[in-house]
Amino acid sequence: MPTICPSTYNLAVLMQRRNFKIKSPNERELSFLILYRVLEEDGYTNLSIQSTFKTFQPSFIERNWATAAVYGVTSRLTGIDYILNKKLKRPLEQLQPAVRTVLRLGVWELTESYESNVAAICDQACNLTKKVANRGAVGLVNGVLRALIRKPVILPKKDLGLQFGLIPELAGLFKKWFGDEAAELLKAFDQQTNLTVRLRDPALPENWQEEESTFSPASFMPEGRFVHLKSNTIADLPSFKNGSIMVQGEGAMLAGSLHGLRSGNCALDACAAPGSKTIQLADAVGLSGQVIAQDIHPVRLQRIKDHLHRCNVHNVELMERDATQPIPSEWTGMFDAVLVDAPCSGLGQLGNRPELRFRMTYEQIQSLYPLQKQILEVSAQAVKPGGRLIYSTCTLNPAENEGQLLAFLDSHSQFVSVDLMPLLPKRLLDKDPTLQVDASKGYITLRPDRHNCEGFFVGLMELKEN
Repeated sequence: MPTICPSTYNLAVLMQRRNFKIKSPNERELSFLILYRVLEEDGYTNLSIQSTFKTFQPSFIERNWATAAVYGVTSRLTGIDYILNKKLKRPLEQLQPAVRTVLRLGVWELTESYESNVAAICDQACNLTKKVANRGAVGLVNGVLRALIRKPVILPKKDLGLQFGLIPELAGLFKKWFGDEAAELLKAFDQQTNLTVRLRDPALPENWQEEESTFSPASFMPEGRFVHLKSNTIADLPSFKNGSIMVQGEGAMLAGSLHGLRSGNCALDACAAPGSKTIQLADAVGLSGQVIAQDIHPVRLQRIKDHLHRCNVHNVELMERDATQPIPSEWTGMFDAVLVDAPCSGLGQLGNRPELRFRMTYEQIQSLYPLQKQILEVSAQAVKPGGRLIYSTCTLNPAENEGQLLAFLDSHSQFVSVDLMPLLPKRLLDKDPTLQVDASKGYITLRPDRHNCEGFFVGLMELKEN
């Protein structure tokens, strides 16, 4: 059983406040704690997993089981809640939060996991309920789960939202954007199990093994690798500790590779967190160049600082700034490349950020449009003549992507789009020749079902020479 790490005792304190009688959690109890944080306290899935594992130091097997359960529940929450409301005599929202969480985990185990011993699932759920809720709730949990075993609830096959854990308005948007391809696209998010890193050390071979973990070429980026961990975490690897690799999706790698920078150049990362593309820019300009990385959130800047320290990068200046505000006068026309990885709805990240499936609303998406427009217009003023402006997002919403890019070009005649065809990796074009149409216009959208990576948009523009 894992033990509590004294340096991260905050979670244990919170457990005491909630009166959870969990001391050395097993994999199911770990799952409960993470899910409670995500579903009842609006935590982020990935960060909640990291903090819980850091606190309790579970074994490799326990980590794997808990991770699968947490992502399983959060990726199918609307369907799970539909099932529960069919079996409950009162609305799910009226139950104690801890009981809700136990039931959601139990339904996932019964309907989605590979566990065949349904009686054991019920027993474990009841044992967990005794530790996190009043004893009277045990009968409710037992009754609901056993009723589901006796008479399973079948989700409507044509309901995209229930099948893939989306709230109705998001399901409607995906149908609108992708039509008959929407189901396959959403299914691909669930199949994204690869951990992707960028090689910063060109001396590392294409395939190598390290600390019982292996690396293999990623889908299309030459410097991309899939990491296959066996009994450790990415943070345990020597190549991670010494900064030879950066955790980074291939879409983000592509966005960070279109800068056209040379040694000694100057670049601006306008919305820098989490910092992987900042380091990519820093690697490109070398020690004789400079990167300014700004972000509005101090906590995120600290994370970038930690990455810079681990990667031994010394040519980046961090600044706490609001990217919507006017740039300093000395920045005007100063940078050889400006990267705007804009705040977005994140709908290309439904694999590793499944909470967006039930949190991101149409109203929130609408509120992003003026923000993205303002950041792009302000950041463009920092580009020098002949310099490049990269606009990227991790969403699949056309209005946030090519909609913003084309509107900007329409109102800023001094900028022109750059043909991406000569800049794209050959393996990407071989994988999907249809990209050529958009790429020749200066932008592409990457999709998990077509390109085996996160959903990502990137567009490239250039400021005309005087």
